[in-house]
Amino acid sequence: MIRRALACTVMAASMAASMATGPAATAGVQSTTCTSQNRGRLDPGLTTSSADQSLRGHGTLSACSGGGVTSGTVRGRGHGSGSCFSFSGGIRFNITWDTAETSKGRIRFTIDNTGAAARGQIVSGKFAGEPISLSNVSFSILEGDCTSGVTKAELDATVSL
Repeated sequence: MIRRALACTVMAASMAASMATGPAATAGVQSTTCTSQNRGRLDPGLTTSSADQSLRGHGTLSACSGGGVTSGTVRGRGHGSGSCFSFSGGIRFNITWDTAETSKGRIRFTIDNTGAAARGQIVSGKFAGEPISLSNVSFSILEGDCTSGVTKAELDATVSL
């Protein structure tokens, strides 16, 4: 039970910090789909006790299909509150595409032992107004555990926006 809750929480927090994505956002016509590799930091770190967290992350988008882009880099910052069992927060992020164009976006997310919910979109720049969704998600904890504090995680996914 702790492992499942932690998996959902870390996945969303780390992904949100670096890419501002989570489980499928509002469905819509997507402009590009990319492979995404992201690393995120949580400070002070998720434990079994609820606490405010600072989130930051970075990642890459590669093998993009559609929208006139093929890759990009992502940086994001935000905050949230929760534990290994339940977490909610928000992130603002920037994408710099291989075309030198940029996108800014935001996402709000909530994760608990029953599942996850997220709403996000690109708010300005390339793909403005597009919702964000992801599939084929995998994650790993890079530093810490629920006892000492999960402070770093990696998330890979297919991202559409």
